[in-house]
Amino acid sequence: VTGLVMGAAIGGRRRVEDALQQRERRYRDLFENATAMVYTADLGGRFTSLNKLMEHVTGYNREELCKMSLADLAAPPYVELANEMIARQPHSAPLLYDIEILAKDGNIVFLEVNTRLISDEGKATGIQGVARNITKRKQAEVALAVANRTLMERVTELEARNSQILLLSDMGNLLQSCLTAEEAYRVIATFGPKIFPAESGARGVLGPSKNLVEIV
Repeated sequence: VTGLVMGAAIGGRRRVEDALQQRERRYRDLFENATAMVYTADLGGRFTSLNKLMEHVTGYNREELCKMSLADLAAPPYVELANEMIARQPHSAPLLYDIEILAKDGNIVFLEVNTRLISDEGKATGIQGVARNITKRKQAEVALAVANRTLMERVTELEARNSQILLLSDMGNLLQSCLTAEEAYRVIATFGPKIFPAESGARGVLGPSKNLVEIV
């Protein structure tokens, strides 16, 4: 009987161990093949584990990355933000922020980073992070902003040209009704600054000899 009990106990333990190993393999498979970069770090921000995608995106291998933190990867304008987020994590709820990093080849990569605190029996032990490569989205946003700015510049330019055309038309109609040169000069003096608001200068006409310009 004792042997049967011990055998059952051993068999039960093996089943538990097999189940745990199977669960660990599933977790490892999900971790390594996730569509986002997944990592853990110590409370100082230094990476302690990471998946294959993070190696691929950053260009650094696992050994190199485990000597670095997100602040080490951050592009210069974002180093302060990275350090601030690492420092805040032990005292904060999950954090979500965008950051630029420099890959090993020097290319800029835009990341959306989501981090949370890892705790063991109420004690903070590390940081878990999920980072998504949003470079294409950011590039599209920049391209759209440039296109909108260019469009607005073209619209403004077109509106200015239309305004000039209307003013020239009005000036032409008034010049046709002028009976003297003095009246024509006054019309030109009135419309000139409106048609060419960014220009300065003097008004002149060709004299009778066609060789001299008279300021009027």
